[in-house]
Amino acid sequence: RGVALGFAFGAGPFLGVVGSLVQQLLLDSHIGNFTITPLEFPSNIALLFAVCMPVMLLAAALSSGLIVVTSGDVEERIALWSGIRNFLSQRVLLWATIVTFLLYIGNTITANMTLYTREVLDAEPISYAGYQFAIRFGFKVVAGVVLGWMLTRSNPRAGILATGLLFVLSQVWAMFATGYWYLLAFGIYGAGELVGVYAPNYILSASSQRDLRRNMAYATMLMAPAAPVGTLFGAIADFGKNNYDAATGFRLSFAICAVILIVGLALAVAVLPPRPKAPE
Repeated sequence: RGVALGFAFGAGPFLGVVGSLVQQLLLDSHIGNFTITPLEFPSNIALLFAVCMPVMLLAAALSSGLIVVTSGDVEERIALWSGIRNFLSQRVLLWATIVTFLLYIGNTITANMTLYTREVLDAEPISYAGYQFAIRFGFKVVAGVVLGWMLTRSNPRAGILATGLLFVLSQVWAMFATGYWYLLAFGIYGAGELVGVYAPNYILSASSQRDLRRNMAYATMLMAPAAPVGTLFGAIADFGKNNYDAATGFRLSFAICAVILIVGLALAVAVLPPRPKAPE
């Protein structure tokens, strides 16, 4: 599995780098000395979405050729909701669920990081959006390969700890970096985003063969309760802006995000075994 994840999330994000540079060109009309005819809003945004459509359609068409091997057990196919009690009754899976939820909260801070560009670089966020994504995916290429190799040499919990620490580091860097050094926060953050791969991998490692697909569904659903926390981070930024200044508000949201992530990491170290044993 480490080899597969290293390839998918090492080579895959390279295309994200290319796409991000195209995005920057469409939004800002130039990359370095290369310039195109400017497109006004909302035409530039509409064209960006239009370019994505054939890529998504190609992925959908290729997915139609995937073969899913099943046991043919009717209960396996219909027991999504009734299996939640069984899922949460297993101690390791329960704690892994809590840890995953806390770490997934890190996925909701990106809007604040992007908007903070105005404060730290004195420029509109749109001027750097594509570059930020390119750096984000560029770091993900390297991290994808390294984390995949690490999984083949260590244990499932190591992936959670490594990606969670990267998430925390990205918030600390965002709080204190100045000038163009701030953009590095997006690279560190992009590498940490692979927690969305390695937290579910831990859940799968603790699952029986029979429950693999169902438990993967539960792991994916954990994004839903984490998503609204982004609203909280926005409110924190507004609170800081109204009572101090905009920069202080954003830094406060980064700090609170980091604290939540640290709690998740502490729980992972305290209660998750490095190599969970799946039930028979």
